[in-house]
Formats: sequence, C-alpha cells, structure tokens
Amino acid sequence: MVRIVARPCRLIPAAFSIACLIALPSRLDAQTAPAITGTAFDEAGAVLPGARVTVADRDGRVVRTTVTDGTGAFAIETLRPGTYTVAVELALYATATQSVTVPARGVAPPVRAVLEGGGFSESVVVSARRVETRVAETPQKVEIIDGADIDRTVATDLTDVLKKAAGVDVIQYNGVLSGIGIRGFRPQFSGINKRSLLLIDGRPSGVTNLATLQVDSVERIEVLKGAASSVYGSSAMGGVVNVITRQSRGKLTGTARLGGGSFATSELSGRVGGSASSRVDFDLGGNAFDQRDDYRMGNGEVRPATSYKTYDGSARVGVNLGAWRLEARGNGYRGRDIMTPGDLFTGVSSQGRKNLERSSQDARLTGLVGGHALSVTGYHADESSHTFNVTTTNPLDQPYLPYLSFESDLGWAGLQLRDAWSWSDQNNVVVGFDYEKVTSVSRSYLRTGDRSAPFSADNNKRTAGFYGENTLRLRDGRMVVTLGGRVDHI
Repeated sequence: MVRIVARPCRLIPAAFSIACLIALPSRLDAQTAPAITGTAFDEAGAVLPGARVTVADRDGRVVRTTVTDGTGAFAIETLRPGTYTVAVELALYATATQSVTVPARGVAPPVRAVLEGGGFSESVVVSARRVETRVAETPQKVEIIDGADIDRTVATDLTDVLKKAAGVDVIQYNGVLSGIGIRGFRPQFSGINKRSLLLIDGRPSGVTNLATLQVDSVERIEVLKGAASSVYGSSAMGGVVNVITRQSRGKLTGTARLGGGSFATSELSGRVGGSASSRVDFDLGGNAFDQRDDYRMGNGEVRPATSYKTYDGSARVGVNLGAWRLEARGNGYRGRDIMTPGDLFTGVSSQGRKNLERSSQDARLTGLVGGHALSVTGYHADESSHTFNVTTTNPLDQPYLPYLSFESDLGWAGLQLRDAWSWSDQNNVVVGFDYEKVTSVSRSYLRTGDRSAPFSADNNKRTAGFYGENTLRLRDGRMVVTLGGRVDHI
C-alpha cells in the first residue's frame, strides 16, 4: 500500500479553497493488464472526487491522464511494466507526486491518497492564457475573484462584481445595460469589435451587454489585465475576463434562495449539482428576479420607469471517457418589460421599454495523447433586443404609443482547436487555431410599424487565426520567459 500526502503551499489572499486529490479503484484481478489503481480521501476519511491524475514515464513523458470519479477512485489501465510518476493536482493545492512500479504481471499496490486540508496556496492555477498556468508564471497581472468574494458582493450581474472586486472601468445605465474596459480602453456595451475580451470557460462569451450575465452559476472569475493578443487576437488588447462556471462532482448538493426587498422586489433562485454516476456529473441552476415598483432616489423622489424582471437558467453535463472528457453547457437569459426612464432633464417624456434575449451553447472534448493535452471546442451564441417607445414629446406619436422602434440581433458561431505540450522540464508550448463568425442585424421602425433606415448597417465578420506561445522557466521557475505570436485573417 502506497500512501501520498499532499500539503498545500503557503497561504496567499484572493484565492479559494478546493478539495483535491488522487484516487483509484482498490481491486483488480491479478490476471488483468498492468494498471495503477487507488482511492483518494480527505483527513476525515471522506472520498475526494474530481482530482486530476497524471501518469508520466521515467523520461517525464505523460502517458495517461484521468480524474477521480464520484467515489474518489481512478484507474490507469493497459500500462507497460516499469516505473511511473503519478501526479495529482488541483487548483489551490501543491501537486502530490509518487513513484509507482508496475510489475510485468498483475497490478501495482493500490494507492491511498490522503489530502491534508489547508487554505489558499501559492500554486494558484488560472486558465486565462489558454492553458492552466500558475499565477506566478503569468506575465500579466491576474486577479482572481473566487466564490466567496462573489457571495459577499451585493451584485445582480457580472458588471457589479467586476467593479467592486477587480477595479476595472465600468459604464452602467438604468434598464439593464452595462459594459467594462481594461487598461485605459473605454468601456463597451455593444458592438462586435471589442478591446476587452469576455470569455466563458475559455471560449468567447457571445455577450456584449454584461448586465445580462448573471453570477449564480459562476465558480470564479479570472481578470487578466494587459495585452493578451498573442493568443486571443485584437479583442484582447486591454485584457481578458474569463468566467469559470461550476463543475460539481461527488455527492449531489444544492441550494435554494427566496428573497424580497424594497420596491416590491422578489427573487427566487436555486441550483443543484454533483455526480450522477461514476462517469457522469452535472449542474443545473436558475434565477427569477422581479422589481415591480419604481425605485426611490437618494433625494426621496421616485424615479419613474425603473421596474424590470429577468430570468436566467444554465445547465452542464460532463462525461469521463477514459483518457478523454466530454462536456456540454447551455445558458439562457430573458429580460421582460425592462423600463428605461431616459435622461433626468427630459422628465417623463422619453420613457421606453425593452425585452432582451440571450443564449449560448458549447461542447468541449479534451484528452491526452502522447503527452499532448488536446482540446476541441465548438460554440454558438445569440443576443437580441426589442425596444419600444412608451412616451414622447411628439403629439403625432400619441395614437401609436407604445410602439416598436428598434430591434437588433447578434450571432456568434466558432471553433477552437488547441494543443498544449510540455516538451521539456523547463518548456511548454501551446498552439492552436480559432475560427469565428459574427453577424449583426438591426431594424428600425416608424410609429406606423413601417421599416425605416437603421442607424447602423448590417455587418458580419469572419476570423481565422493561428497562434502559438512557448513558456520557458529558468532558475527553478523564479524567472519565466514567454514568446508568442498570432496571425489572423479577418
């Protein structure tokens, strides 16, 4: 019996605690092919699912990878006889390694991995640079907003969290409309040519109005400040915000929340997630928010036309396929009867109402082949808005009020291919290909319902880009040199 104990590194702020470790089924017939098996536990003896397990040969080449299942077990089968290094890692904990000898006949002794609880670790890992990287090895400034920070922040959407916890430039308007800017680039809440890139689990979000992105299904947020165009293109000149959604494993858990507040506000939300079997895990969540009355300003006056209601839901399912893993996600948002009050100096003569819809879907296949960490991601997203005039100063409009005045539709579809390879102890390289198609369509209407010329022309953009970046670690990792580049055809 081999015992591994992983001890977290020295604590630092702005991180979060995650249980991790290594694991394996404890029994295997002696007549089966050579294998490494085991089970992971915490200090209390509870199993630990979801830890990533990597097996490398004597030359350091990765030969197999997997994750512990819902029972805390893992199995690396069909190995050749020899000595291997088993590494178990998870964000916020130091990597646990152990040398295991696989005999020519039978199996190696089962590994019992025990993870000692700690807290925040210096080995915080982020994925905002296309591949999991320690914060200390990232050339840009990276801020991590963990789940505890999000829960402590009084926020209704992503913009509220970022402005209070990440120090980015923000622009917000009444009527569910907001955007951000990083490193001097002006905040943007519309358009398809961004300067601060928003990602969801590493792929383009398909979100221009950040007020429509709720945080109920978010596990953490990585904010990379500084140019990242060498791996993401021109949209990342200011920086990158990578929203990491929940990936629940192990015992099924859930939460529910019912609340009420001023201005006849009510909110209902809930989520559930965990392992449905040893190979399948999932997350489900939803939120409904309704503010039925107009709010009162600091001077005691009621601000007319400020009520609104929103609905949000998300789903994720992951399947372990041996050395490969398949994940699919979906998210939807609906905003209904969102009132817009107009400028203060116009009084009540420029009020409007709008309905918003947004949805996104993606599927990702990841795996390890001969030491190459491969990833294929396909995604689709769309965003729509419908704006109505409710009041006006033009007496000719009165018989038609309220009437539809403007509509817009945005659509994204794309594919990401990525290969990450540690080709020596000091070097790792990531190369990949991105393809994205974005379309933008807008329609303007007269009060009679007839179409009029829109104030922005319909447009679309197709982008194909190849990128590559090598990271060299010197002086035991105390010095890191990165060299990368990207070529886009737009």
